[in-house]
Amino acid sequence: MLLGGLLPPGTLVRRNFSFQPGERGFCNRLYRQAVDRMLSQRHRLVDFFFSLPPLEHPGRLPRIFSLARQFVVEVETHPVHPDEYRLLAEGELFRQAGGVRIAPRFFVIGSERRRQGNDR
Repeated sequence: MLLGGLLPPGTLVRRNFSFQPGERGFCNRLYRQAVDRMLSQRHRLVDFFFSLPPLEHPGRLPRIFSLARQFVVEVETHPVHPDEYRLLAEGELFRQAGGVRIAPRFFVIGSERRRQGNDR
């Protein structure tokens, strides 16, 4: 898909999961960054993409929400899992998000503009 150019330019595509140092090996993160860089040259991407779990790591969600104050962040969740469902249904996610705006549907606005000045 990536090298074949099968998707039209400008298509919104999902980037690789975003990880911090220590969450995955250096080579794994380097490979993902290279693929994301190739994707971003032809397609639209959000700035960061995280899986909602692991929920038991203290500080993980606040760090994600902190990034969301400056960047476009996508968080993948599977409400079929009881712990993720509770976080969503009981409003804990919104409490932890603080003042971070949560989109009512998926859309990307302005991430390309922000990315021009924030090359990672």
